Amino acid sequence: MIKKFVSKACDDDDDDDGTCPVRTLRGRITRIVLDGAKASEVRDFIDEVRGWLSTQPAVEHADLRAAYLLLFKYTDLQYKVKEEKAVIAELQQHCEDLKEKIHAERELADVKYQELSQKRMDEMETAMAVERNLRERFDRMDKDWRE
Repeated sequence: MIKKFVSKACDDDDDDDGTCPVRTLRGRITRIVLDGAKASEVRDFIDEVRGWLSTQPAVEHADLRAAYLLLFKYTDLQYKVKEEKAVIAELQQHCEDLKEKIHAERELADVKYQELSQKRMDEMETAMAVERNLRERFDRMDKDWRE
Protein backbone atom coordinates (compact mmCIF):
# COMPACT_ATOMS: atom_id res chain seq x y z
CA MET A 1 0.00 0.00 0.00
CA ILE A 2 1.36 3.43 -0.94
CA LYS A 3 0.76 6.23 1.50
CA LYS A 4 0.41 9.73 0.14
CA PHE A 5 1.63 12.40 2.49
CA VAL A 6 0.29 15.87 1.87
CA SER A 7 1.01 18.92 3.92
CA LYS A 8 -2.10 20.15 5.70
CA ALA A 9 -1.46 23.61 4.29
CA CYS A 10 -1.64 22.37 0.68
CA ASP A 11 -4.96 21.96 -1.05
CA ASP A 12 -5.43 21.78 -4.79
CA ASP A 13 -6.69 25.37 -4.76
CA ASP A 14 -3.54 26.65 -3.01
CA ASP A 15 -1.33 26.13 -6.06
CA ASP A 16 -2.10 29.52 -7.59
CA ASP A 17 -1.74 31.77 -4.57
CA GLY A 18 1.66 30.42 -3.40
CA THR A 19 0.47 29.26 0.02
CA CYS A 20 1.70 25.70 -0.55
CA PRO A 21 5.42 25.68 0.25
CA VAL A 22 5.94 22.21 -1.25
CA ARG A 23 4.55 23.25 -4.63
CA THR A 24 6.33 26.59 -4.49
CA LEU A 25 9.68 24.97 -3.72
CA ARG A 26 9.14 22.27 -6.36
CA GLY A 27 8.23 24.94 -8.89
CA ARG A 28 11.38 26.91 -8.08
CA ILE A 29 13.48 23.76 -8.44
CA THR A 30 11.89 23.15 -11.83
CA ARG A 31 12.57 26.74 -12.94
CA ILE A 32 16.19 26.52 -11.79
CA VAL A 33 16.73 23.25 -13.64
CA LEU A 34 14.99 24.36 -16.85
CA ASP A 35 15.95 28.04 -16.96
CA GLY A 36 19.14 28.10 -14.92
CA ALA A 37 20.14 30.54 -12.21
CA LYS A 38 23.22 32.16 -10.74
CA ALA A 39 25.33 29.84 -8.61
CA SER A 40 24.88 32.04 -5.54
CA GLU A 41 21.09 32.01 -5.99
CA VAL A 42 21.08 28.23 -6.33
CA ARG A 43 23.21 27.81 -3.19
CA ASP A 44 20.91 30.15 -1.25
CA PHE A 45 17.85 28.29 -2.52
CA ILE A 46 19.34 24.90 -1.61
CA ASP A 47 19.96 26.22 1.90
CA GLU A 48 16.38 27.49 2.03
CA VAL A 49 14.95 24.12 0.96
CA ARG A 50 17.23 22.26 3.37
CA GLY A 51 16.07 24.52 6.18
CA TRP A 52 12.41 24.08 5.34
CA LEU A 53 12.72 20.30 4.96
CA SER A 54 14.49 20.06 8.31
CA THR A 55 11.33 21.42 9.94
CA GLN A 56 9.18 18.72 8.33
CA PRO A 57 8.81 15.07 9.34
CA ALA A 58 11.35 12.90 7.52
CA VAL A 59 8.63 10.71 6.01
CA GLU A 60 6.83 13.60 4.33
CA HIS A 61 7.49 15.32 1.00
CA ALA A 62 9.49 12.51 -0.59
CA ASP A 63 9.09 14.08 -4.04
CA LEU A 64 10.44 17.44 -2.83
CA ARG A 65 13.26 15.72 -0.95
CA ALA A 66 14.19 13.78 -4.09
CA ALA A 67 14.10 16.92 -6.27
CA TYR A 68 16.14 18.79 -3.65
CA LEU A 69 18.70 15.99 -3.46
CA LEU A 70 19.01 15.85 -7.25
CA LEU A 71 19.47 19.63 -7.45
CA PHE A 72 22.02 19.51 -4.63
CA LYS A 73 24.02 16.72 -6.28
CA TYR A 74 23.74 18.34 -9.72
CA THR A 75 25.03 21.63 -8.33
CA ASP A 76 27.84 19.83 -6.53
CA LEU A 77 28.81 18.02 -9.73
CA GLN A 78 28.76 21.29 -11.69
CA TYR A 79 31.13 22.78 -9.12
CA LYS A 80 33.45 19.77 -9.33
CA VAL A 81 33.42 19.88 -13.14
CA LYS A 82 34.27 23.58 -13.01
CA GLU A 83 37.19 22.84 -10.67
CA GLU A 84 38.39 19.99 -12.87
CA LYS A 85 38.17 22.18 -15.97
CA ALA A 86 40.30 24.77 -14.19
CA VAL A 87 42.85 22.10 -13.28
CA ILE A 88 42.84 20.81 -16.86
CA ALA A 89 43.31 24.32 -18.24
CA GLU A 90 46.18 24.87 -15.81
CA LEU A 91 47.81 21.58 -16.81
CA GLN A 92 47.35 22.35 -20.50
CA GLN A 93 48.99 25.74 -20.00
CA HIS A 94 51.83 24.09 -18.10
CA CYS A 95 52.21 21.58 -20.94
CA GLU A 96 52.33 24.39 -23.51
CA ASP A 97 54.91 26.23 -21.40
CA LEU A 98 57.04 23.09 -21.24
CA LYS A 99 56.74 22.57 -25.00
CA GLU A 100 57.87 26.15 -25.59
CA LYS A 101 60.76 25.69 -23.17
CA ILE A 102 61.82 22.45 -24.89
CA HIS A 103 61.60 24.14 -28.29
CA ALA A 104 63.71 27.08 -27.09
CA GLU A 105 66.27 24.76 -25.49
CA ARG A 106 66.42 22.66 -28.65
CA GLU A 107 67.08 25.76 -30.75
CA LEU A 108 69.77 26.84 -28.30
CA ALA A 109 71.31 23.35 -28.42
CA ASP A 110 71.28 23.44 -32.24
CA VAL A 111 73.09 26.79 -32.24
CA LYS A 112 75.60 25.50 -29.69
CA TYR A 113 76.12 22.34 -31.77
CA GLN A 114 76.79 24.40 -34.88
CA GLU A 115 79.26 26.57 -32.97
CA LEU A 116 81.05 23.53 -31.58
CA SER A 117 81.12 21.87 -35.01
CA GLN A 118 82.67 24.98 -36.52
CA LYS A 119 85.17 25.24 -33.66
CA ARG A 120 86.11 21.57 -34.16
CA MET A 121 86.64 22.12 -37.89
CA ASP A 122 88.77 25.20 -37.20
CA GLU A 123 90.84 23.33 -34.62
CA MET A 124 91.29 20.37 -37.00
CA GLU A 125 92.49 22.71 -39.75
CA THR A 126 94.89 24.39 -37.32
CA ALA A 127 96.16 21.02 -36.09
CA MET A 128 96.67 19.80 -39.66
CA ALA A 129 98.52 23.00 -40.56
CA VAL A 130 100.75 22.67 -37.48
CA GLU A 131 101.37 19.00 -38.28
CA ARG A 132 102.20 19.84 -41.91
CA ASN A 133 104.54 22.62 -40.77
CA LEU A 134 106.25 20.32 -38.29
CA ARG A 135 106.68 17.58 -40.92
CA GLU A 136 108.18 20.09 -43.35
CA ARG A 137 110.61 21.31 -40.69
CA PHE A 138 111.43 17.75 -39.75
CA ASP A 139 112.05 16.83 -43.40
CA ARG A 140 114.33 19.89 -43.85
CA MET A 141 116.22 19.15 -40.67
CA ASP A 142 116.56 15.52 -41.66
CA LYS A 143 117.77 16.53 -45.10
CA ASP A 144 120.24 19.05 -43.61
CA TRP A 145 121.56 16.48 -41.18
CA ARG A 146 122.11 13.89 -43.91
CA GLU A 147 124.05 16.23 -46.08
